[in-house]
Amino acid sequence: DKIKELKFLPILVNSWDYELCKNLGKAISSINKNICVIASSDFTHYGLNYGYVPFTKNVKESLYNLDKKAIGFIKDLDAEKFLDYVRREQATICGASAIATAIEAVKELGAKRARLLQYYTSGDIVNDYDNAVGYGAVVFE
Repeated sequence: DKIKELKFLPILVNSWDYELCKNLGKAISSINKNICVIASSDFTHYGLNYGYVPFTKNVKESLYNLDKKAIGFIKDLDAEKFLDYVRREQATICGASAIATAIEAVKELGAKRARLLQYYTSGDIVNDYDNAVGYGAVVFE
């Protein structure tokens, strides 16, 4: 019955500065406890409701490709390239800096890879891609 010993330390990260994310990741990894790092973020928010319409044809495929490239950098454990890609594409991944910080922390903790568990968009659920948000689950190992 260890649930009473479980503690959470929420950390909000809102910086596109790779060095800050890297240093915060190192600080998190230096905690002298068994820790689990969780980063929470949606992926791309597409459509007029989100003010992000970089493409109008093949929306589903384009949205998947945009997020697939971002997820590729996560899977490569490359936080710097991930942030550069999000910035360059102006992708609306709201927790990009939290993801980058998590990548740096888990690398310091010994993670060697990341694996995509699931990806889909809200458009897949309602069959409407006029306004859609991408969702993915990635585990670091």
